[in-house]
Amino acid sequence: MTAELTVPSSCLSFPNCWGRAVTRALLFLTSLQAVCRCIPAAQAVDFLTAVLDSLLRVVPPRARAVWKWVFIFLVECRKEILQEVPKILNTLYTYMQQSTHRPFLLRAVFLLTHFHQEPVISSLLQKSLLMDGDTVELWRSLGRSILRIRILRCLVEKLNRAGNNRLGTDSSTCEWHNRQTALETVTITRAISEVVLALRSTEELRQLLPHLLPSLLRWASEMLGRERLLFLMGSWRQLFLECQMHVEKPCRIFLSAIQLVLGKCMAQKWMRLLMNQGVWARLEDPLAHPEGVCLLSR
Repeated sequence: MTAELTVPSSCLSFPNCWGRAVTRALLFLTSLQAVCRCIPAAQAVDFLTAVLDSLLRVVPPRARAVWKWVFIFLVECRKEILQEVPKILNTLYTYMQQSTHRPFLLRAVFLLTHFHQEPVISSLLQKSLLMDGDTVELWRSLGRSILRIRILRCLVEKLNRAGNNRLGTDSSTCEWHNRQTALETVTITRAISEVVLALRSTEELRQLLPHLLPSLLRWASEMLGRERLLFLMGSWRQLFLECQMHVEKPCRIFLSAIQLVLGKCMAQKWMRLLMNQGVWARLEDPLAHPEGVCLLSR
């Protein structure tokens, strides 16, 4: 017995009007796609800025039409705009700070990330060490999206590679490299924390634990190493003062991320056990750190 398609009576009453409405919608969509394909890559940012500027002048019911332009542009021109991704992301980020259309802007960033994950993540990591509310919201929105594990895996890979591109051996070059590595690892770790905080499911996160936890623990240990600690303390103080961050111990940034990750994946009774055994206090202590690592690894 075949199922019958039930058509609402309202559509049967006005078949011509309904058909014309569908036709107009399809023609409008086709026109948008055709126009977007004709935009030169060099003018992509100017086009996007002009479209977003129109949001400041249209009434809310017509804002959806504007956003259709943005979304179709990001999809249709995805290959042509590759070199312009950092500028496009910066444009969207700027409008987040002055626009009431935040859900649409977050959706636009999602589309841009879907097609250009690496340049988007790299551009977001170039933001200030002290994350503002908009940057935090971007990371968390990506953490709630279907791209969450892809993004988290990319961040973990970046954290694992941090500090591997050292050039030169003189003291000034090493100090500059250590400052850049410190800035890079802290920024990546903060991004990881925001993405993990927004995760709704922990099953996929558990699969990344063998890669994520050793990397976070490695950098916590790096900051506690005697030679590295003595060498970097001045750089860390200056770095954190520049970024208006008040952190007594740099390693706490990484240990807080470890606590957050484990808290997502483990039952509370096991987290209490770690606390009762003094694991976190030991991990912050340069002398007791190896013992803390052993307790955490059990």
